Amino acid sequence: MDINDLVSRNLINLELSSKTQSEAVEQMARMLKAEDKIDDLNKFIKGIMKREKESTTGFGKGVAIPHCKSRTVKEASISIGKIENKGIEWNSMDSKPVKFIIMLAIPLEDAGKKHLEILSELSGRLMDDEFLEELINSKKPKDVIEILTKDKTKHKTKQRG
Repeated sequence: MDINDLVSRNLINLELSSKTQSEAVEQMARMLKAEDKIDDLNKFIKGIMKREKESTTGFGKGVAIPHCKSRTVKEASISIGKIENKGIEWNSMDSKPVKFIIMLAIPLEDAGKKHLEILSELSGRLMDDEFLEELINSKKPKDVIEILTKDKTKHKTKQRG
């Protein structure tokens, strides 16, 4: 599974105006709907929020990885958003506000293996402080895509070495 195949410039908004978690989820879900990655916006948002109630997706270090496995998802996709202000409350593991959000949309039929592959790859990359800093400081959607592509090669090299 290659994360780079799941995100496009149209699924990246580095100037989210959200002031709350629910606003951020809705804004990012709307990107997925606009790109025809999901059928039902409300069902998808409810799925994301239900998952949040089970346990936070606030990864820490200012990052959240909300995700939903649902029949309403047409194609596995990732939307990415950045909050420019001081961040928003997300009940994160480290209690810090979230500034960078990576939202996963997974079709129910792909939920098992694909979901775990994506989460595993993302969490591994986010543990690298240099990668995380570059991602959070990115200014344009193309920068995010370049960082994901560049780090993929770097991360594989680190694992082999």
